[in-house]
Amino acid sequence: MLPFLSGIVLGFGAIQTQKIINISIESTLNIKNSEKAIEGKVADFIHKETNEEVIRFGTKVNRLTGAGKAGEIDIETKNQIIEVKKSASVIDKSRIDKLTQINHKDFFNYEKKEVIIYIDESIDINNPYIRRDIEYARENGIKIINSLEELKKEIK
Repeated sequence: MLPFLSGIVLGFGAIQTQKIINISIESTLNIKNSEKAIEGKVADFIHKETNEEVIRFGTKVNRLTGAGKAGEIDIETKNQIIEVKKSASVIDKSRIDKLTQINHKDFFNYEKKEVIIYIDESIDINNPYIRRDIEYARENGIKIINSLEELKKEIK
């Protein structure tokens, strides 16, 4: 449980052992046409192709004071939080704020880890809405990654 400046207390779901994380990742790999399957693919890649360990996978962040869910951590390593998106069209500004703005009522990047948004599909940078959202993410210190090989270079 962690209190923040807003007075909201957040909890990070059940403790995930490495065995549970590995089982969760494996179970998502066979889901058809789902962002969860992409999360599994990215976590599996990190596990197999880098020296980093996934320490949280699909972890819900709940408000313990007041009702509701504050958010979810798709993938977390020792140094980074990785948001996984199927396409750039679903980048969520409020999610960016929860990971970068310490005064946000649902801020949950309390260790101030580097944040990466991994986008699986090609990015249409000519779309002004997508360009705006990507610029917003970058202005808030978030790296936008568009391939597993690019991600491999960024994982620390």
